[in-house]
Order: sequence, then structure tokens, then C-alpha cells
Amino acid sequence: YTVLFAGFSSDAVALRLQTARAKLVVTADGSLRRGRVIPLLDNLRQARSKTPSIEHVVVVDRTGGRPALCDGEVAYETLVAAQSPDCPCLPLEANEPSFLIFTSGTEAKPKGLVHSVAGFLLGTWANVQWQINPEENDVYWCAADVGWLTFPIHAVIGGLAHGMTMLCYEGA
Repeated sequence: YTVLFAGFSSDAVALRLQTARAKLVVTADGSLRRGRVIPLLDNLRQARSKTPSIEHVVVVDRTGGRPALCDGEVAYETLVAAQSPDCPCLPLEANEPSFLIFTSGTEAKPKGLVHSVAGFLLGTWANVQWQINPEENDVYWCAADVGWLTFPIHAVIGGLAHGMTMLCYEGA
């Protein structure tokens, strides 16, 4: 999997999805930033037209606007309602690819860096342990956008590996 910054243009999103050969994208219809709605679904639809590998899009109705869905799109709540509560973990070999993070692309075409299952989990756990030193009942907040490297490392994977409660904030 990979995460993408909500502020990327449709071309920047398409480039990363093409490189990743993404088959499934989970997106919100929009994100709230400084009192405005950022049209994530519209942006993805433009990027999808340039990314033939995408087979499915899961859409979270974040704004409450009940977006009309196109072919290959399914509402998150519809997908979840159809799932069994039994969801066993899938065992993976330690060196299987786990996470793809992209360089910024500031000076050249963004490059995707692949992290393995065990290496990424252990590395993120250690980063949080050494930098945050979490204690029982801590609530963790990472002041980075979900699409930037710090958030998936420190909050999503590292924080969850420690069993921490996390607070996520949407906006500026």
C-alpha cells in the first residue's frame, strides 16, 4: 500500500498510482482544509483516467454529500456492510513488500521506495519507541499530513505497533 498527499494534483496522483501499479484506491469524496472542501474524488477520477491498472475505488462519504458513484466505485459503508465479521490475518513472509513510499519529486521524478513487512514494522516500532517513548494510556498525535512520510511511519504503523490510542486531525 501507499498513501498520497491530499494536496497533490491529479497528474501527481496519477504518476504515483501508475508507478505503484495500483489496483485499488480508497479515497474520501473530499477533505476539509481551511474551511474549504478539497475534491479528492474528482481529483482521483482525473488521475484514474490515466491509470488503467486501477480496478476498484472505495469511496468514503466524508462530506455528507452522498457522491454519485461511477463504474468501478463502491461506497465504503456498502462494502463494510457486506463483509463477514470474521477476518483472519493473512500470514506474510518477512521480506514480502509491505509499504511503498514516494520521494517528494521536488528535484526529479518521484521514486517509490519499497519497505518489507518485518523490516518496516520493526523499524517503525523502534522509531516510535526511541523518539516518543510511549507509556501506557498515552494518546498520540502526529502533526503531519496523512500523505507525508512521518504520519504512516510514526502514527499509523509505529503507533499501532505500540497499541497506542491515536488522535488524527483533518485540516491545516
